[in-house]
Amino acid sequence: MSRRKYERGRQICSVSDFERSGSDWFIVMFGADQRTRHRAFLISLQYRTLENFIKRGAVFEARAREASILHDERGARYIDTERRSGEAGGSL
Repeated sequence: MSRRKYERGRQICSVSDFERSGSDWFIVMFGADQRTRHRAFLISLQYRTLENFIKRGAVFEARAREASILHDERGARYIDTERRSGEAGGSL
């Protein structure tokens, strides 16, 4: 299983705080699961549903994790973004 691309940032405390947030990605707690959702997904919810998520403390800004810095065999540093070309789909 791959590592998550985002980690929890600061907690969103009100709907106006959500609107002022500059983040496009949010982490939302659905029961015991935490899921990364785009701002458009949360905007598409009914106002009352979004307000309930925020009131129970289930919405957090998502911060991008730092890319890990690796060394190749020559000792040169490079950044591993965990994106591999050719794995997403097969071409004919």
